[in-house]
Amino acid sequence: MLQAVNINLTRDDKAVLTEVNIALNCNEVVALVGPNGAGKSSLFNVISGELFSTGQVLIEQKLRATWPPRELAERLAILPQSSQLNFPFSAFEVVNIGRMNKTTGHLENEQVIRQVMSWTDIQDKAQNIYTHLSGGEKQRVQLARTFAQIWEKPSLGGRYLLLDEPTAALDLYHQHQLLSLLKELALLQIGSLVVLHDLNLAARYADRIVVLDHGKVVAQGTSGEVFTQSLLKNVFSLEGEVITHPKSGYPVILC
Repeated sequence: MLQAVNINLTRDDKAVLTEVNIALNCNEVVALVGPNGAGKSSLFNVISGELFSTGQVLIEQKLRATWPPRELAERLAILPQSSQLNFPFSAFEVVNIGRMNKTTGHLENEQVIRQVMSWTDIQDKAQNIYTHLSGGEKQRVQLARTFAQIWEKPSLGGRYLLLDEPTAALDLYHQHQLLSLLKELALLQIGSLVVLHDLNLAARYADRIVVLDHGKVVAQGTSGEVFTQSLLKNVFSLEGEVITHPKSGYPVILC
């Protein structure tokens, strides 16, 4: 389990996160949602180790900061909002960065890279220069890199993905493809914490929803439990309606 326990973060004497507690099991997809400025990216950066706060971040009941770097990299892969890379690497070489901490041989690494690039539907761009790709193609390459990093299952415990707005640059098909893939990875004991803006995508694919507002967790549970008309109004300032999809049974938010 990945846990953020009693997280408090202050910037310029202003509370950014207040007593935040969330958990991610290795067999689920958890969506982190909320309006702009709610603290989603700040919480993401605390969990990923980019920001320091009070409270604790635990992986398998062990403080994140105490994990040896190699062991941590085998359990936790991170995709931030933007990944800057200006070197003329091929897409294949960028994905290979996710294998840099491995002791596996060249042949096995190549097989892993081709598999994860197939997962993200970017295999046909393997030899293309990364900087020449479109925004969506770059995002799919970076997603493949994170998958390659945690490919091998650890002897104990699970693996975890932290993805900050991973669908932002993707077209509609690849948004659904990615989130469907995360559901499949959960069956392999790879849990995903995903920052999302699209509430309908969160409702469709997340096992649990965590709603942040003004730096506090104001709701968490299944999409059916969390997404109500009152929450849409109070948190998102929307006069929306929540209906049930006639085929899937998931909540659908109409505005």
